[in-house]
Amino acid sequence: MQLFSGQKYLNLAMFLLLLLTIAGLQHLTTNASFLAYFDQKDPLFAEYQRLQENFTSRERLLVVVQRKDGGSLLEEDGFYRQSRDLHKQLEGLPEVVRVRGFLTALKLKSNIFLSPQARTAMDGSFISADSSTALIVLDVALQNRKSARQILAFNGQVTALVEAAYSDDIAGYLSGTMALNNAYIDTVRHDLKYFIPVLLGIMFGLLWWSFRRFAIPLMLMGVGALSTLAAFGAISWMGHAVTAINAFTPIIIIGLSLVTAMHNVLSFYQARAEGKSAEQAVKDSFQMNLKPLTLSCLTTAVGFLALLFSPSPPVMVTGIAAAVGLSVSYLLTISWLQAGLLRFAPPADVAAGCMERLNVSRLSCGGQKRVVSAAVLLLLLGGWGLTQLTVDDNVYEYFPEDYSFRQSVNIIDAELSGASGISYVVSAGEGRAFAPADLKTLDSFTGWLKEQPEVLKIVPGSRALKQPDSWVRLAEEQLYNPDTHMLKLRVRMPQQSARAMIAFDDRVRQWVEDNPGSLNIYTGGSADLMFAHLSISNARSMLLSLLVALFAISLFIGFMFRGWRLMTLVFICNFAPLILAYGLLGISGGAITLGSAVVMGMIIGIIVDDSLHILFKYRRYRRSESETAALKRLWTDVIPAVFISSLTMILALTVGLLSDFKPIFEISLFSIVIIFIALLADMYLLPGLLKMRFFQRHFR
Repeated sequence: MQLFSGQKYLNLAMFLLLLLTIAGLQHLTTNASFLAYFDQKDPLFAEYQRLQENFTSRERLLVVVQRKDGGSLLEEDGFYRQSRDLHKQLEGLPEVVRVRGFLTALKLKSNIFLSPQARTAMDGSFISADSSTALIVLDVALQNRKSARQILAFNGQVTALVEAAYSDDIAGYLSGTMALNNAYIDTVRHDLKYFIPVLLGIMFGLLWWSFRRFAIPLMLMGVGALSTLAAFGAISWMGHAVTAINAFTPIIIIGLSLVTAMHNVLSFYQARAEGKSAEQAVKDSFQMNLKPLTLSCLTTAVGFLALLFSPSPPVMVTGIAAAVGLSVSYLLTISWLQAGLLRFAPPADVAAGCMERLNVSRLSCGGQKRVVSAAVLLLLLGGWGLTQLTVDDNVYEYFPEDYSFRQSVNIIDAELSGASGISYVVSAGEGRAFAPADLKTLDSFTGWLKEQPEVLKIVPGSRALKQPDSWVRLAEEQLYNPDTHMLKLRVRMPQQSARAMIAFDDRVRQWVEDNPGSLNIYTGGSADLMFAHLSISNARSMLLSLLVALFAISLFIGFMFRGWRLMTLVFICNFAPLILAYGLLGISGGAITLGSAVVMGMIIGIIVDDSLHILFKYRRYRRSESETAALKRLWTDVIPAVFISSLTMILALTVGLLSDFKPIFEISLFSIVIIFIALLADMYLLPGLLKMRFFQRHFR
């Protein structure tokens, strides 16, 4: 049966499109470097690159060695010899350019190593004051710093050498940018291990319970799987790479593909339950749902494309992949799925049983005024909560406490010179060497930095700059570039939140403006500072994209319905869940982070779908039925699909709660909360508002 002219050509075109996009999967690349999260045109990224080009282009891996019982490492039998052997083994690794640490800083002499005065002079850089913790720093040059395989292999080698070097009383932890990359890779591997099987199990179980036929879940999940493959093939053709945060994208696409098809499938089952033939049921469901299906997919795709406002490329890739996947899902729904429904059409009694199981009319309630009044009070509470909301984040908290990287960060904060930091490039200008007057200004700058409460250490310190061979040693330590005469000041501090890190850097820039001199002090650069700015700017961008998408979708719907009243209705019912969800976050004292901000950019496209189906079909019913009859039909014919599609999406997103990566966990949690509130709004608030005279005037 052909539902419309040219359907067979659409089926053929879909086959060729899938072949073309899925073929792109062979070119799909991954990027395990934390630098993938930043736009290369960002000024902060440019400053970070300046540091890399002028001082070192190598990655850094820190090895934290700590005695488990808290005692002194120096009292451990053979520790000095074991450490010396470990240094030699690490230097022998082909990827290692240089090894520094507590031994090299103390000139590898046992008498100096045991000197308390020497350890005090190190000021916590490589060994703690109580000698319970020591640090080894590796400068690493991988052939491909983006390769997850190379990162894991090298970090695994270092871990094995450290474990073999020391007794069971001493623990070794990895930290630094190389360990951060390793942590990202570990989270992706953990998530993929659980996401796909748990997702497929949950969805198959729910769909089988709903339809009691294996063919329907297999068809719907097949549409989702093909849409996901096509989406990742498309982003591969576009030249984008996949990062840790993109591991959650398949769940979004598969969940949305089910939501896209659910209204069509349930309309088909409703028609079969009424005794219509399979051919007529497919035709009726197609005609009934084509317009709202098309508009809902369009608005959802627009909502996800709003993620292009994000300053982070991986977030943009999520938006592109979701929009492409949803578009492919839409085309599969109006082509192959129709043929599948006709091929596996259920008997009328089976369809009737399905509709009876999904009958949610028993959940309906009267009391229009009470529902609207309660919604107004909740929105006022949510609005007040928004005034308490702040934007903040901490990249170190993205990983669980038991991760080696997270443990190393806490140890460095507690025992050494701090895990966070910002590097400032200082020059005398015009490529000239530092003069005595320049050093005096530099001394004032470092003196002011030491007075700041966050600062634990500055490298190099004033004492190091005044020694006869200081510039030669600083050049060896990659802190001074003799060609450009640029000096790198590393400011070390405990891990800071995004707002605290930016506030500190702002104070530094203000000091530079207030104290002009012969020195050029450039903008601070570090991974910590880049992540801080990324979190703040991403939240602002996502808020802007949310408002743009919401207003654009509302205006578009108003144009389609030829009425500003329904435009207002859509705006209220889709903005209310966001106000309440983020208001509750503000009331609880939480802050908007990278994960919760991404939800702002993508969620409007998800929750607007069901509102569109309700309004389109309510308008159709009102052409021939009374207000009461039309609302009753909403509960029997439309809201079951709203309920099961929202429930499916919520259950799909619960898979993300298993993630070890905090942004994915937050994306899942906030999406679940917002979709649940949106479901309540569609089931109760929207019908309640439709009863109001103000909105009924549109239908008269």
